[in-house]
Amino acid sequence: MTTGQRTARAALRDQVTAIRRISTRAVGATADIHIEPVPGPGAIAQIMTPSHHTQQQVRRALHRVGWQLAQGPHRLMIVQGWSRAALTERAHLLDLACADARRTHPHTIQGAITMTEAHLQAAHPGTESELVAHVCEAVDARLPWTGLVDEIDGVPRTSTDPAIITALDAVREAETTLALLIAEHLLLARRTVEVLWRCHHAQQGALSPAVARVAAEQEALRLIRSTRPDAPAPASA
Repeated sequence: MTTGQRTARAALRDQVTAIRRISTRAVGATADIHIEPVPGPGAIAQIMTPSHHTQQQVRRALHRVGWQLAQGPHRLMIVQGWSRAALTERAHLLDLACADARRTHPHTIQGAITMTEAHLQAAHPGTESELVAHVCEAVDARLPWTGLVDEIDGVPRTSTDPAIITALDAVREAETTLALLIAEHLLLARRTVEVLWRCHHAQQGALSPAVARVAAEQEALRLIRSTRPDAPAPASA
C-alpha cells in the first residue's frame, strides 16, 4: 500500500468516525443505527436507521456540518462528501450565532450574578476559584452556540474542489469567531463572580447587593470593551 493510499484510508476512517459520533449525538446512544464506510469515489459512508424520524434527525445533524446526503432504498442514506450548499448554510448559521453572542453579554452576566448570589447566600463552603469554575461550567452549558463548535471537533475537512475549499475556509473563519465569542462570555462570567466574591467578603455592609451587582456588570463589560470596542457599554452607576 502506498503512502497516498494509507493517507486516504486514514482520512476515510476519520470521517466515518466523525459521522458516527455526530449521528449518535443527534439520536442518542440507544438508537439502532448502522454506519459503515463506503470505500471508493463518490461516497464516504452508508447509514441505515430504524425509522423515518431517526433518519431525519441524522440527516439534519450531518447536513448542518456540511455533508451531502443521498437517499438510498428504504431507510438507507449515503454520505457523499462535502456540499457547497450545506457549507454555505452552515456559514450563515454561524454568522447568526455570532451576532447573537455579540448582543447577549448582559444575559450571561445576569445568569452569573444569579448563580453566584445563590451560592453565597446559601453559605456554601469553598474557595473563590471553585465558585468561578462552578459558575463558568454552568454558563458554558447554557450557551446555545457551543454545539456548533463542539460538533466539528476531530472532523477532517479537506477537498480538491476550489468551490468547496472556499466554502470550508468561510466556515472555519466563522467557527473561529464564534469560539472566541464563547470564550468572551466565559470571561464575562469569571469576572462577574470575582467582583461579587470581593464585594461579599469586603467589610460587612460596605456594599449593598444592588451596588455589588452594578459593580460586577460594569467590571465585566469594561473588561470586554478593553479588547473589543463594539461590546455593550457598562451601565451608569
